[in-house]
Formats: sequence, C-alpha cells, structure tokens
Amino acid sequence: MNEPIKKLWEEYRNNPENCELRDRLIEHYQPLVVRGVDRLCTNARMNGDQIERDDLLAAGLFGLLDAVKSFDPNGGVPFRKFSSPYIVNAFIDQLRVIIWESRIERWRMNKMNKEEKPDSTENRPEDREGRDGEQG
Repeated sequence: MNEPIKKLWEEYRNNPENCELRDRLIEHYQPLVVRGVDRLCTNARMNGDQIERDDLLAAGLFGLLDAVKSFDPNGGVPFRKFSSPYIVNAFIDQLRVIIWESRIERWRMNKMNKEEKPDSTENRPEDREGRDGEQG
C-alpha cells in the first residue's frame, strides 16, 4: 500500500463518519469494481445473456462501500484481497435479482401463451366419432 493511501486509511479509521475520506477511498478502489463488471458482462455476452452494466456497477460499489467500512488496515490483509468477497457477493446478489425477474417474466409469458392457445390434446366429439368410424 502506497503512503498516500496508507495515510488516507489512517485518517478514515480515526474519523469513520467523514464521508469525504470514505468517498476518496471508494474512488481510489473503484477500478476493482469496474474490472469485475467488465469481466461479468463479457462472459454474459459470450453466453448470449444480456446484463445491465449500470446495475452491476451500482451493486459492486455498494459491496466496495461495505468493504471500506469493515476494513482494518492493521489486520495484515491487503484491501484488494479483503474487498473481493464483498464485491463478488454484491454482484451475485444483483444477478439473483436479475435472474428472478427474468424467471417471473418467462412464467407470465408462458401463462399468457397457454391461455391464448387452445389445448391441442382435447378430444372433440366429432374427432372421436370420425376415428371410431374409420377403425370399425
């Protein structure tokens, strides 16, 4: 950790209510979130899925915020390693929301399609008579 960041962490730990210090830390580490979003979006496009980049970015920033609030610079773990689970879990939570919403939409569409189409397995009386007459 370079000296200016180390000093910023010290100041923030001494005054955790200072939003300006917290925001400066978040700005410094924001590329961690952006890199993760880029990877997820690239993988999703390769699989044919569409993911809202802005939604993932917002979720990742909330994860980063939680990591900044919880981090102890004297704990011996580098912040990049410490923050990774917070950011990844925020991505996962957002993806669950997206997947759940798409499941609900698919369920509604299937239900509407079933209501619009008559059931093709119905046995109509004239169909049964015609088949019986042909066989007998």
